[in-house]
Amino acid sequence: MMVHFKKYKLYHADRIFFILFLTVSSIYGQNYLWPTNASEYMTSSFCEYRPGHYHSAIDIKTWNQEGYPIYAIADGKIERIRVSPFGYGKVLYLKLNDGRTAVYAHLQKFIPKLDEQIFERQIKQERYSVDWYPDMAVKRGEVLGYTGQTGIGVPHLHFEIRDRKNRVLNPLSFYNQVKDHIAPRLQSILVLPQHPEARVRDDFRPAEYQLSPDANNTYHPDQPILVSGLFGMAFRGYDLADGVTNKFAHSSSELWIDDQLVFSQAYDTLDFDLTAQIEVDIHYPTKVRQKKTFNKLYIEPFNELNFYNRRLGNGLVEIHHEVRRFKIVVRDFFGNESVVLGQIAPGQSSAPQLVMLNQIDDLLYLQLDIPFGLKNLAFETGSDSGSWRPVSYFEIINRQEYEAQERLLLKVRLPDYRNSKLAAIYQTSDGRFSRMVTVLDNNRPDLNFNIENLGKYLLTSIKGLPESPGLKLKIITGKTSKTVDPQLSGEDFQYVLPAALLKPGGDTVRWLLTDFNKTLLDTTLGFQVLLPQAGYHLDFNGSHASLTVAAQSLYDTLIIDMNHAVVSLNQQSLPVISPVYRITPEDHLLKNGVELRIRLDELPPGINSGQVGLYRVNGHGNVEFLSAKKEENGRVVSARLKRFGKFAALADTVKPLLRIIQPIHFSKSAGNYQVQFQAVDSLSGIESESEIQVRIDGRFVLPVWDPERKQIIAAAHWKLESGQHKLQLRATDGAGNSTNLEMSFKAL
Repeated sequence: MMVHFKKYKLYHADRIFFILFLTVSSIYGQNYLWPTNASEYMTSSFCEYRPGHYHSAIDIKTWNQEGYPIYAIADGKIERIRVSPFGYGKVLYLKLNDGRTAVYAHLQKFIPKLDEQIFERQIKQERYSVDWYPDMAVKRGEVLGYTGQTGIGVPHLHFEIRDRKNRVLNPLSFYNQVKDHIAPRLQSILVLPQHPEARVRDDFRPAEYQLSPDANNTYHPDQPILVSGLFGMAFRGYDLADGVTNKFAHSSSELWIDDQLVFSQAYDTLDFDLTAQIEVDIHYPTKVRQKKTFNKLYIEPFNELNFYNRRLGNGLVEIHHEVRRFKIVVRDFFGNESVVLGQIAPGQSSAPQLVMLNQIDDLLYLQLDIPFGLKNLAFETGSDSGSWRPVSYFEIINRQEYEAQERLLLKVRLPDYRNSKLAAIYQTSDGRFSRMVTVLDNNRPDLNFNIENLGKYLLTSIKGLPESPGLKLKIITGKTSKTVDPQLSGEDFQYVLPAALLKPGGDTVRWLLTDFNKTLLDTTLGFQVLLPQAGYHLDFNGSHASLTVAAQSLYDTLIIDMNHAVVSLNQQSLPVISPVYRITPEDHLLKNGVELRIRLDELPPGINSGQVGLYRVNGHGNVEFLSAKKEENGRVVSARLKRFGKFAALADTVKPLLRIIQPIHFSKSAGNYQVQFQAVDSLSGIESESEIQVRIDGRFVLPVWDPERKQIIAAAHWKLESGQHKLQLRATDGAGNSTNLEMSFKAL
């Protein structure tokens, strides 16, 4: 059998062979040296989820310490070195003689001859960040630097291997040091309707099912899965390895329906140009709303990622009247696998109906339409006070069976003819359960009417709607007019309006609910419908706010709405310059971002336009600085958005806080003076190393800034003469507010 690695994808039998082959040698036929002596354990795996990108490496455990040597894994040359306060921190790129590149990141320092040249460049350009191409030859096993925690994160070694085209490969493909005999741990699955008429548990919104394990790493859903129409599936879980408690990502997954493979995915290589599409690979709305990461087992048309066996199709499944079996297989890199087994039963092809035909004193004659296969049936009566009592006597007068439902004619004796409500509770033989309520008098309860923007759909929900043969819901848009008969599941009615029934650009939607000639509800709302291939400029609030959406900025058709929001900010003393604008949907990802502009009216006394920025208003009234970019001579503030939400123009009038942690002191080992201090700003923030300045006697001193810990260490790089000297510190935030601190010290 021959393994084909043209696209670094492995499926089915190929992947089994791959696992066996790995135990003998690396799949690429290389014998690279392990990159450090810190450990042979990982703290993060390849292609783990990170906000906005995939983890492009393995992270090697350094026991929360710094200073372990890193080695050249093969002969090559040091092609590039970058130094930055952010991201990778201190990182080294080793170009191997075989054409691949090894990347070592978050280093504490490099070997002395490299550090010396880096420092010369930093002092010459008066800037900490360096991007240098030394082109220095090295041999396998040579020490190149030392592990650290520069950039983002705690001490560890971030280690990548890239191919000749700069695509990232899983480094474990070249090594067998890491030991893993533990199968992935699975937590829950998500079932997601994919068509306006599809439902899961009688609801268009996704439904989560917890997983219960049994022997042999097999899991089962904790309750019956009831679906009608077209749907997709997703799973949530994590992997473990021997000897550590860290949680890792899975390596591959499959979905089988009735013994047929319909979806297959493997994280074998990563294209940096597509790494931002990680939010397409997961179910992003659930990540935003619930902070849970579900990996999809289906592929949307706009998904460009290369992890899937697309010959299998898109992974979507359709349920009509049949029960279908499913199997989800989740593997780690070493072939340990966990399996989810279950059945998907057909949900209600039409929502159940409970209609009162006649009432004579304490006797009711009812028609009840329910899914086929009645197992248990009961009734309860309720009063306006909210109390419910069981019905002790009822009988089925007539029973008719249709393809997917039964129609029952019943006689029910009420415990009290003055009761105002009747509930029918039924269970079918395949586990379906429902409770339906109808009103017995002519009073109408208050309607709870809600419109939820789901991005590509508008979900209409009406609670408290009684059964009545005269109920009609008319929905009118610029493209169509539809009339539906509201059918209840319990007391909830749902109708899904797809974006395709709205005019692209601006449109209005009118909901008109009537009961015979009586109007129960009449609501009209305006929306914007955006197509991915088109560009738009949208004005709101008399052009005080606008959105610019370039062509190809969206993944899919998107319905948006923009309104004022009433929000109490936690930073109550923060001057609010504009209304708070809410743009929905807040849980949908934008492909390339859109430009939000807010026009500034007359500023309050003492506020200048330089202090004004655009902020996201998060939950609980907290604010997050986005941008202080100005247009039209400072009269407009703008920012680029990757997702919608609540936004406002605010003024940051608070200067950064500067605090010396350790006074300036003489360092005998370095032969110079150094100071450690904090620079903190909780509003517009300190976002650039140019906003931190350190000088002694007016001369530049290199600030080594750790933004995560908000700490700076600065040491004079020359020997100071004995006597008095002046230290000057300066920090500037994103709104232009600056804090200066000066102190005198004496050199010995």
